[in-house]
Amino acid sequence: DVVSTLNSTRSWHAATNTAGEWLTMDLQVETQVCGVVIQASYSAKSYPTEIEVQYSPDNAQFTAVGTFWPDSTSNAYSQLPFAWPVNARYVKIVVKQFFGWPAMRAGVLHECQVCSAGTFVCSNTSTKSAMCSICPAGKYLDTQLTLEYIYVASIR
Repeated sequence: DVVSTLNSTRSWHAATNTAGEWLTMDLQVETQVCGVVIQASYSAKSYPTEIEVQYSPDNAQFTAVGTFWPDSTSNAYSQLPFAWPVNARYVKIVVKQFFGWPAMRAGVLHECQVCSAGTFVCSNTSTKSAMCSICPAGKYLDTQLTLEYIYVASIR
């Protein structure tokens, strides 16, 4: 097992310098997941430029959520919300393209609420622009997306 949490001085690095390498995060219990958060490797010299996110209840059968293009060229968070929340225990991030080497630090967004327009919302006004999209006027829900720091349970 490898530890690769957000803001950590340690980063996940793939065994080979090829696309298709992945990391899998074990959330320990099935939980509602709204998206993933990516940071470049601690040195910020390696990072994914295209990823596919998948989820699973059992670490055996995975379902694709979609393809994302993180802006993780520095130590800043690249927050990638899903179109809709999913229930998952395991979240897999497959590196499709990268700069330098397939490497990153990762976490998930959880405790989701979705407005009727289908976008995520926050309650903390200081984090609205940084954390999530805002619903159209009159469709706002008072709920915050929370960054959850996780341990990488298995890697390839």
